[in-house]
Amino acid sequence: MFFKKMRFIVVFSFITFTFISFFPNVSLAAATFIVPAEGTLTQGFNPPAHRGIDIYKEPIRSTIKASASGIVTRASGGCGPRTDYCNGGLGNVVYIQHEINGQAYESVYAHLYDSINVTVGQRVTQGQKIGEMGNSGRVTGATGIHLHFELFKGNRNSGVAINPYDYFGKDLSPTPPKNTNPESIYHVIQVTNPQWGLYREAGNDSSKYIESLKNYDQWYMVVNKQQWVNGTLFYHIIRGTTDYGWTAASQVSTITPVWHTVQHESQGYDRAIVDDRYKVHTIPADAEVRIIRENSTMYLVNYNNFPQWILKNPPPKNTGVEPIYHAIHVTNPQWGLYREAGNDPAKYIEALNKYDQWYMVVNKQQWVNGTLYFHIKRGTTDYGWTAANQVNTISPVNITITKDTQGYHRSTVDNAYKAHLIPKGTSVRKLGETSNGMWIVLYQDFPQYIVPN
Repeated sequence: MFFKKMRFIVVFSFITFTFISFFPNVSLAAATFIVPAEGTLTQGFNPPAHRGIDIYKEPIRSTIKASASGIVTRASGGCGPRTDYCNGGLGNVVYIQHEINGQAYESVYAHLYDSINVTVGQRVTQGQKIGEMGNSGRVTGATGIHLHFELFKGNRNSGVAINPYDYFGKDLSPTPPKNTNPESIYHVIQVTNPQWGLYREAGNDSSKYIESLKNYDQWYMVVNKQQWVNGTLFYHIIRGTTDYGWTAASQVSTITPVWHTVQHESQGYDRAIVDDRYKVHTIPADAEVRIIRENSTMYLVNYNNFPQWILKNPPPKNTGVEPIYHAIHVTNPQWGLYREAGNDPAKYIEALNKYDQWYMVVNKQQWVNGTLYFHIKRGTTDYGWTAANQVNTISPVNITITKDTQGYHRSTVDNAYKAHLIPKGTSVRKLGETSNGMWIVLYQDFPQYIVPN
């Protein structure tokens, strides 16, 4: 984010405060934003070519601090020094979303060193360390190790770039309006301080009372309107198509979501906790959602005004039949065998628990309504389809039979259940061993027990 040498000369002629040092002891008692790093201003605000400011402190890697409290919306690392187009030229970069007196801002910290101290979704406080100065990304000028800092009303993608220098130390606290008409807005919120109730109209008229907001403590919901009544801000809360009513804004926290495209058709869960009993509806592939938070396996997203959980890597919902080959062990036979993949009662054959602990073969698979089904056989016998979570797949070891060997075809060694002779020199797949020294092998799609050679 730098100009060439001639560009610097032009820029410097317009900026009278060039190379003015920032002093960390400036009084910021009433400040909304603070200077994010110690150093010297080397390039000022000059949009659209330069939408931020540069702070220089070479050779010291000055600590970079959050300019205001907020939520981290981007924390992209992995860029080395002067890797021009890494992360769009910004190098190692952090975005933080702020909401101050009802106004959304986003601050951007670019060209960081190779370690970032925050993660997406993390709530940070003003002055908290988020990283160190570096020279990653597209660094074409002579500034070297520095911080490129941008500030936007709204967000970097669609908001308005503002001069950070005009906001350092500035008290942005307005006098709240006493009364207004309802205004259309859009916030994703979490109920974090439910002290009072929900009302049919903005305000706290007891005749308009609906219920306690505590019924929704920690729930994620949506605000679609706001109104000032007697100097207090009230929010109108919805979730999906349900109208929950009005409540004081001080009882909720606004969330800064991150836009995301769903890659696979996904099933959402509609409460503030992950619970299979509260399924909502399918989120189609390629749908645009807003990520509110995440854990190791799931995203909490806002879709159609409905905050809900989805799997990060959901299975396919439906597929055609695919040929595969697995040796399997029936270990959890809770349901049945069917003539087709799925659990249509009209296609039921028998209970899988008839074959509890048996070793068998899977030769086909199919996804039906988000559940994986296996087609089971043994030798030339077709047993049918069953849910894959009832069996364990096995990784066989190829071995060669060194002499003619008799196999036994059930899951217990029983001379009454002879299968057939396994000739000398035959290659088989060893599935496991028993406590009494027998081997379980797979021969011609038939798992059976043998006495090892």
